[in-house]
Parts: sequence; structure tokens; C-alpha cells
Amino acid sequence: MTDRHGSFHNELLDRLDPAAVRLSADLYAAAYHPVDRDGQPALQIWQQPLTLGSPLPTLPLFLRGGLCLPVNLDSSYDRTCREQRVG
Repeated sequence: MTDRHGSFHNELLDRLDPAAVRLSADLYAAAYHPVDRDGQPALQIWQQPLTLGSPLPTLPLFLRGGLCLPVNLDSSYDRTCREQRVG
């Protein structure tokens, strides 16, 4: 347990996209995709607050060449725990 409070996600947005909506959740998942908008660098952002005991979301994973894969974080977490014999 820690007494520290902060959000790497919100700090990143402060630097890269000050107009983006901030999450107020202590737990979250986020995905980012750098894009070009009208000749200017921009950031597409997917952000999901998390709740203990609830399934994890599916978020995009962008690869080189424009390929985007949906990553089901809940099933990935479950599989990793099973394979590593955790929990």
C-alpha cells in the first residue's frame, strides 16, 4: 500500500495534449496512438477507469504499418496468471 497519489496518464496529457479530458480514477488503463492532424502531431487517446473486481477492458495496440490489434486485457491477465501459476 502506498500513500502516493498521482497519475502518469494525466501528467503525460499535461505535456502532450493539455486539452484532453483527464481521468479522475485512481485505477485506469490507457492506450495512445500518435497521429498527424492537419500537418500537426496529435495523440489519439483511449482511457478506461478500472474498478476492482470488474473485468479489464479491451484496448487498441497500434503496430507499425498502420496495423491495430484489439488487446483484451482481461483474458490476457487471466492467461498470464494461469500460465505463471499466480493467484
